[in-house]
Amino acid sequence: MNKFFVIINGGKGDTWSSNIWSDISDEAIIYLDNIITSNRLLKMLNKLHFSNKINSIINLPFKNVWKRLLPIQESDIAEFDNTYIIFQSNVKFPPKYLKYLKGKYGCKVILYLPDTVEKLGIAKNVDQFSRYVRKNCIDLCFSFDPKDCQKFDLIFFDIYSKVVYDCDNIVRNDLFYVGNCRNKNRLNILLNVFEACRNYVNSELYLFGVDLQQQKYSNKIRYNKYLPYNTVINKILSSNCILELVNENQIGNTLRFKEAICYNKKLLTTNKNVINSKYYNENYIRMFTNIDEIDKEWISKREKVDYGYSGEFSPKALLNMIEKLVNN
Repeated sequence: MNKFFVIINGGKGDTWSSNIWSDISDEAIIYLDNIITSNRLLKMLNKLHFSNKINSIINLPFKNVWKRLLPIQESDIAEFDNTYIIFQSNVKFPPKYLKYLKGKYGCKVILYLPDTVEKLGIAKNVDQFSRYVRKNCIDLCFSFDPKDCQKFDLIFFDIYSKVVYDCDNIVRNDLFYVGNCRNKNRLNILLNVFEACRNYVNSELYLFGVDLQQQKYSNKIRYNKYLPYNTVINKILSSNCILELVNENQIGNTLRFKEAICYNKKLLTTNKNVINSKYYNENYIRMFTNIDEIDKEWISKREKVDYGYSGEFSPKALLNMIEKLVNN
């Protein structure tokens, strides 16, 4: 009998990081954190002890002290024939403990990276990443980013769980955006989009990480207001088009792209690589590099959108892939 465990590493029940695994809530045991404790000080110390950035510089010792607080104990594994432990973003179990579990029970350690290797602070080069893999006893490593897959020899998988929410699905907004804007260039693009569209398009924009003195149009744009992920989805369902902004040179799909595909929404994006997607359809997806390329009429026009999505992003497909790769 096979058993899957997923360690989200600091996730919360109302965030995207936990929602993307919801498809396998029946097939796997999902833990939001790598330790079970309500003690904030212990959580902070644990976060520092297993920090990717710190451990990429110096491998901090004595990680076995956390063993008794881990959500997966030896007794949880012993009853299964094959055990798979999937970590999101970072392997936050003591390497000695993982080595012991692998040696005695043959369990497999899987790492899924929803961001780039460098941004997660894991490594800056291939040699450094190889040491990380060996140290943490990783059997398979997956990434959403094609560039990282090529550079670090990772396995590509773009993950998302389509969730059905109880709402009326009536389209009330033309354009919706939610995201971080600590990058000044991104903020400028968003403000330019708003200015170009405000007389033609009904926009709902949620911008995080913006200083007070930079908050233009604060009566129209929502700044630094946290949205639970189920609220984000409800707003997407009531919008005609999703706005996606990607970092320069990024080719991996963002959450906004996958939401557009899963919920059949138009997508306005700065991702040049979008034209290479199997889902690309110029009737549903428009890419822009200059503000004057934005077609306001297309954003607001109500029309049926259907990408033909059939579960390709689902973590169920990831579990199937893991089993096939391990057994081959």
